[in-house]
Amino acid sequence: MKTLAERAGWRRGAGGLREIVISKLADPDAFVRRAAAEVLRRDAAADNIGPLLKLWSATPAEDTLLIHTVRMALRDNLRSPHIFEMATRNVRGRPEEMAKLADVCLGLPKQQAARFLFGFVSNEGAESPRMTAYLHHAARYLAADSLPRLYAHVLTFRNRGGSIERRVLRSLYRALQERGIKPPQEIAAWGLATARKLIGS
Repeated sequence: MKTLAERAGWRRGAGGLREIVISKLADPDAFVRRAAAEVLRRDAAADNIGPLLKLWSATPAEDTLLIHTVRMALRDNLRSPHIFEMATRNVRGRPEEMAKLADVCLGLPKQQAARFLFGFVSNEGAESPRMTAYLHHAARYLAADSLPRLYAHVLTFRNRGGSIERRVLRSLYRALQERGIKPPQEIAAWGLATARKLIGS
C-alpha cells in the first residue's frame, strides 16, 4: 500500500490493482484501511468517492485519524471540477452523504464548492449544526452575480429571534469583510437593529 501511495498514476493501466485497493478499505486492520485511503487520495478518480464515503460511514467516531485521512482523500479528489460535479450529482437525495461532502467542501476555497454549500444550506442542510460555517463559505466564495440570491436566503432568518440571527449575520459579515465588500442596505439595517437590541438588553 505504501509503495502504491507513493507512485503517481498507479491506477492507469494497473489492471486489478484498483480493485485490490478498494477492497482494503474494508480490511480489519485500521492501518491498512488508512493506507488504502491514502492511495486513493494520491490518484483522484470519480469512482473513488463512493468507497471513501462508505468507509467514513463505517468508521467509529472515535477513530479520528482514519476519519481525517478519509476526509483529506475526499478533499483532494474533489479538487478536480469534473470529479466534483459527478460526486455531488451522485449523492443527491442521500442526506448523510451530502452532509459529508458539505463538510469536506469547507476545505475547498472554490466557487464550485460554494455553490454546492449554498444549495445544501438552502435545502437539506438548513438544520445542520454547521449551517453557519457552510453559509460563510458560500458567501466568501460564490461568484458575485450569485450573491443576491444568497442575500435573499439570509434575510429569511430575520425576526426568527434567539441566537440564530446573530450567528447568521456574523458569518455573513465575516465573509463579506474577507471579500472586501459591504452588505446590501437591507442586511446592513437588519444588522444595526440586531446590534441595538443586544446593547439594550
